[in-house]
Order: sequence, then C-alpha cells, then structure tokens
Amino acid sequence: MKRLAVLVACACGTPAPGDESTSTTGTTGTTGPDLPTTAISTTSTTGDDPPPQFDLPFPDFPDPACEQQELADECIDYCNKVGIGEPCGAPPPPQAPIPYLPFLFDCNCDDVNNVTLADLDDDGIDDIVANCNAFTPRIAVWFGASMRPLACPTLYATVGATGLAIADFDGDARLDIVTVAYGFETLSLFRGLGNRKFAPQSLVALVAWESESFLRLTPGDLDADGDIDLVARGFDVARPLLGDGAGSFSPGPFVTFPNAYGAIEVVDLDGDDRLDVVGRCMDALCISPGDGQGGFIAPPVELFTDEDSTIDLAVGELTGDSHLDLLLLRPDGLVLAPGLGPAQFGPRVIVGQSFAAQTLALADLDGDAIRDVVVHGADFPQFPDMATTTLLTGDPVQGYAVVAAFAHPYYPLAPTFGDFNGDGRTDLVFAQPVDATMGGGVLFLESAP
Repeated sequence: MKRLAVLVACACGTPAPGDESTSTTGTTGTTGPDLPTTAISTTSTTGDDPPPQFDLPFPDFPDPACEQQELADECIDYCNKVGIGEPCGAPPPPQAPIPYLPFLFDCNCDDVNNVTLADLDDDGIDDIVANCNAFTPRIAVWFGASMRPLACPTLYATVGATGLAIADFDGDARLDIVTVAYGFETLSLFRGLGNRKFAPQSLVALVAWESESFLRLTPGDLDADGDIDLVARGFDVARPLLGDGAGSFSPGPFVTFPNAYGAIEVVDLDGDDRLDVVGRCMDALCISPGDGQGGFIAPPVELFTDEDSTIDLAVGELTGDSHLDLLLLRPDGLVLAPGLGPAQFGPRVIVGQSFAAQTLALADLDGDAIRDVVVHGADFPQFPDMATTTLLTGDPVQGYAVVAAFAHPYYPLAPTFGDFNGDGRTDLVFAQPVDATMGGGVLFLESAP
C-alpha cells in the first residue's frame, strides 16, 4: 500500500471481545442494541452500599475493513457535524521532521485528551491506549507492529475518561487499564485477559472522591504493600488512590500546590524508594514527600524559589552524576536546576532559548542514550488555534539547540513517547481533542529507518 503524506483511519474499529455479535458490515455502520448493565467490580470500596449502575448504549462501530484515506471530510469537517453552519475544509497537514515518517491520523477515537503507551502483549513493541470522549465514550487500543499502517483499534465502552493508566492492578501478572472520568465517582477497570484481550469495564466506586479535573494518573506502590496504587493529578492538586491488589481503590487525602497550573510531576525525587509529588507552588518549586503509608506529607515543602513562574517541569538525570535534575520551562528560557543529592539542587542556569509553549518533556530522540527535550504548545493569544512541537538535542553543558519544529494547524496535546514500530527508536503519539474544525483523534509520528 502506498504511504500517503497523512493517512487517516476513519472507517475502522473493532468491537471489544464479546461484542462481535453487534458489529456491523458495510461502510457506515449501524447502531446495535443497548448493552446490558455494565459489569461491576465485586470488591467495591463502598462497604455495604451497592456500587452505581450504568446502562451504556453500544457504540456505533464502523466497517472493520479499516479503509485508509487522506485526511479529509470524515475527520476534518467537524463544524458541519455540530451545526456551526460553515464548511471547514481540511487544513494542511503538519509536516513531519527528519528522521520521522509522514504523520498517520486515526479519527476512530474522537475527542482524545489522554494517551498512554505500554507493551500490553509482551512482544517487545509498545502498544497505544487512548480515551475517546465525544458522543460515545470508549477507550481504543492499537497494538504496535512493524508494518504500517497500524491495524484497526479495538474499542471498549466506558463511562468516560480523563485520567488513564496501565499496570497490573489485580495481581494476575497481566497488564490492566484504568480510567477515571471527571464528574463520576467511579473508576473503570479493564482487566487484562491475555491474548490481546481485555474484559469489559468493571466500575469501581470511589468513596468520598470529591471529583476534581484529574487529567493524569501515575501508577506505583505508595504504601509498600506490594499492590499497585495510583496518584491522580490535576491542575493544582494530587491525590493517592490506594489499591487493594484485587482491582479496587480507596482515595486518600488531597495535597495542594497553589498556582501550579498543571506543573506537577510524580517521581521519587528524594531517593527513598517512595513516590513524591513535585510542582510549582506560588513563587517556589515544592515537594510533598511520600510518607510510606500511602499518602504525601502536606503542606508541600519549598525546594527553591521560583520568581519567574515555571510553566512546566520535567525530571530526569541529565548531567551524568546519577542525581535527578529538574528542567524548567520558564518565560526566560529552558532552565536547569542541577541535582546535588536527594531533593537538593544547585544554582539554576539557562540551557536553552525561551518558547511560547505550555508543556515540557524529556525523551531520547536520537538514540544516543542521552535525554533530549520536547517543547509543545501554542503562542497565545497570537495563534491560539495552532500548536508547535519543537525537538531539541544537546546536553546541559553545551546547551540544547532546536533540531526540528513543526506546526499543527489544529491544537493536539503534548506528545507521549514509546516505540510502537519496534525499531528501537522513539516514536511520538499526540492526543487530538475535539475543536471547531475536527472531531479529534490520534496522531502518530514514527521514527524513520
């Protein structure tokens, strides 16, 4: 099959195992009967109270033939679908930088605000999981492969998802998927069954959840009991969810980082084998150390002052001395806070230019085992509907220099990293939320040979 400059899988999507009887044939798909009441976890955290019940309509699964076509009407002309009344037309596709292949776009998963990569089937190649929140909430699973394009995703109905995480939450040595949705005091658990299959969601009630806009979930063992827990993060708050090893979770107390605006990371910064929460708090960078009992010490403790208002931060070993460093995205440029020891940092130094961007990440882009820098975001208010992704290589001594930058004619979220084509190089995956010109989807940017 000839590779297009941008490919889009719009007539694609495989029902989840057990749903095959309601799939359809043809090019448009038809709506099947309502699902029976969604499976509920048998280990609820509500005590004697019954867990909530949800009746979910069956998604409209299109033809599984996975027709490929250029990025055009079915994915782009979204304003006509929602009744804005003006034809949109397809914007020009983003141009992939060297050494990456042209973008692939998949609009089966619409209004995406979270993507996670992990090797779900233990074949040495990362797989991709995304949430899809428009019209019919569901998650989509693409299995990585060395052939292009990727096979059709498998779709699983859910109540909605903002946070997304992958780990073995029920102790059966198989990876599971969890999502948590804004406005629902539940967590959806998709238990791994092996052979590239997941069970339909089990809904786990979260007692005293007090739902916030938790956009990210980080798995880890917070209380050293051998069970996988979660840390839910929002714009200025983090909260532990303690796992029981069977797939249920109990929320712990909030820890708040005032004025963080999303500049929060979860990592073992002080070297005690416990996850900590690190982030901006007012005019400082702060840490809430893990207490080893499943919570975080509050209020956060100041690491150093930050008068220039960090926009985002990334944590990693950058200077070759085995200490974790902080890289800060600030209005005056990329700023390094070199690690001197557990949660100790030296004087800050500018190591890169300033950017009109909102997110910062570290990844080895060129295969030299040295972490490079990815900056992503929009130039507000001048170009609010266009995001730019900038790739930088270098090191803290020589500084970081731009090697590639590409503009998106719409606004995808910051990329997630992994190796979904099995070539040992870093690939990028972008979540595309819904906007006035397109229904959203997932953008794939894979490394070239």
